[in-house]
Amino acid sequence: HLVSAWQHTYKLPTLITRCSNNYGPFQYPEKLIPHMIHCALSGKPLPVYGQGQNVRDWIHVEDHCAGILLALEKGKPGSTYCFGGNAERRNLELVQDLCRILDELRPRPRGGSYAEQIRFVNDRLGHNWRYAIDDTLATGELGFRRGHELGSGLRATVQWYLDNERWREAVLREKGAKTAGGKDKPSATSKVVTSLKDLPGVVVDDTQAKKVGAWTTSTVTRTPRRSRQSSIATVSSPSAMA
Repeated sequence: HLVSAWQHTYKLPTLITRCSNNYGPFQYPEKLIPHMIHCALSGKPLPVYGQGQNVRDWIHVEDHCAGILLALEKGKPGSTYCFGGNAERRNLELVQDLCRILDELRPRPRGGSYAEQIRFVNDRLGHNWRYAIDDTLATGELGFRRGHELGSGLRATVQWYLDNERWREAVLREKGAKTAGGKDKPSATSKVVTSLKDLPGVVVDDTQAKKVGAWTTSTVTRTPRRSRQSSIATVSSPSAMA
């Protein structure tokens, strides 16, 4: 709302993007899909809220990134673009799909299915029943197309986490160290990118941003320099937790 207010009031050239739930490599282990994979492999219960009937739409992170790039390249200032995966699933169905993939790629040492570890837990208060997204504007105006289908995307994601268990363990260790120490300290296992300036080979024209003094948070990125007269600020709204 703040970004839209500045656009309408001061004609600041902005783009807003929104998305549904993301999945794919390098997702923080506390998110639903990597968390279920970790619990399954660790022999722990797979906690599912309520009866697992809440519905979420899932988009692969590479498709989401491709959509943001399209918005930067082709978007009309002042517009809002939504990017979805066209893949709505009930949470229970998604967890069951993960279990079937794990059963095939890494069978349980003692036999049986990982689905036997599913446990229903008390639902969150105010837990939204369904998330859905209409990306008609993005597909029609930007030419956005998804490159990942949920079935094959989930399988590739599970395989990635199986191939990169050391990364997952390092992130979880770091989280434990932060919790024990009470402070968030940077470590060699992670590097936070707070702006496009932190990325190699990117030149950012933030002249206008400095003038308005509004774009200082890590959720805001700007386009690489095209001209000193043209600078578009974009805000990407991450999906809510499942």
